[in-house]
Amino acid sequence: ETVDLRPTTIAGYRGALNLILEPANELTTVDALPGLVVGYKERANGARIFNLARAAALSFARHTIGKRDEVYKAVRDDVQPRRYRPKQTTGVSVERAREIAEAAGPIIGRMWWSMCVTGMRPSEYLSGDWEVEGIRVLIHGTKTGGAERVVPLVQPIVTPVFLYKKFRADLRTVAPDVTPRTARKSYAAWMEQAQIPRTRRRRYLGHKRRDVTDIYEDFPVETFLETDRIALRKYLGKVPGALRKVG
Repeated sequence: ETVDLRPTTIAGYRGALNLILEPANELTTVDALPGLVVGYKERANGARIFNLARAAALSFARHTIGKRDEVYKAVRDDVQPRRYRPKQTTGVSVERAREIAEAAGPIIGRMWWSMCVTGMRPSEYLSGDWEVEGIRVLIHGTKTGGAERVVPLVQPIVTPVFLYKKFRADLRTVAPDVTPRTARKSYAAWMEQAQIPRTRRRRYLGHKRRDVTDIYEDFPVETFLETDRIALRKYLGKVPGALRKVG
């Protein structure tokens, strides 16, 4: 089985797997993997990091010894994930997003607004793995089955200048209540307020098909780009004042 993973996901898996293998030595074999995962579960600093490490161990076992091997099954069935409640982030209103863009200045503000009007994930936007083509933005995401997608170009967007850590830190200096991902949540809410149908909203966000409605409403997004672009532009109004020189 071949799975395309983002470079950041691969790097995360490698780091997590190294944490599991800390007690191992040159005599350790793959048969010890379930016990190593159990040991790491006891010393992991938080549920989320352990669950990532467990996923990395399963991925390693799947691609080295296969899913039918007893070692893989032992990790999968005998070492359960730890429960955790992820932080729930919600979007902000257009007015609040505009205030943040103005306060953040021409660099951070433009980056923030670019994410707000495209709904890109932080990893998608900041990697630069997207391009503008006419009235559309082509996003080459890999996180889900629908991540490779096209969204309407609602307002001008800019290429990111900073990486995630600085972008997030600078953004929070002017808006402690938001993160880069808040922009994506806001975009989702704005599309709903602009009365864009659910199926098209899911396509623009890069979600997988979820139910029979998505299957029966299978149509080319290109057909609706201009309609949805106009609806969103009308809902959003003008580009924030400090950003209007963006070409």
